[in-house]
Amino acid sequence: LSTAEERAAAATAAQLAEQRAAHDTATQRHLSFVDRLLKDKDELAAKCAQLSDGLSASEGRHVAHVKELTTTWGAELKRHKAAWSHEERSTRDAWEAEKTREVKELTIRGLEPEVQRLVQKHRAEFRDIQDAHREDLRKQNAELTQRHEEYVRSLRERTVRDHEDELEKERLAAAGR
Repeated sequence: LSTAEERAAAATAAQLAEQRAAHDTATQRHLSFVDRLLKDKDELAAKCAQLSDGLSASEGRHVAHVKELTTTWGAELKRHKAAWSHEERSTRDAWEAEKTREVKELTIRGLEPEVQRLVQKHRAEFRDIQDAHREDLRKQNAELTQRHEEYVRSLRERTVRDHEDELEKERLAAAGR
């Protein structure tokens, strides 16, 4: 009876040792899996932070570029206004000189009503030229504004699209693991 008990105890001890080894192996496997998951999580967190920093930098560059374009277009508009003003002044001065000469000649001949008609005509022409120029400036300003808005919109769409592509790549990479 005691040898049977000893064999049963030895078999139980062997079975217990085998189960303990199996559990230790499973525990070790689970711990290494948890370690691998934690490492993957840290890598993904670092990658997300990097992408976030990249997006912030891209947005900063975009804002700086918009400011630069606004400044450039503002300077260009001022330059056009100055050029128009100078050209208009030169044209007006030449026109006034010509009309002054004509008026003097007509005055000498005693054609005062003609002088009045010419002055009125000049004022009307000058108003028409000013109105046309104001309309040209308004159109140029609207065109520059539209181009600027289209450029900003395309930059914004491209940035969003690039960001979504990167996120999709990350999702696919994470799903592949």
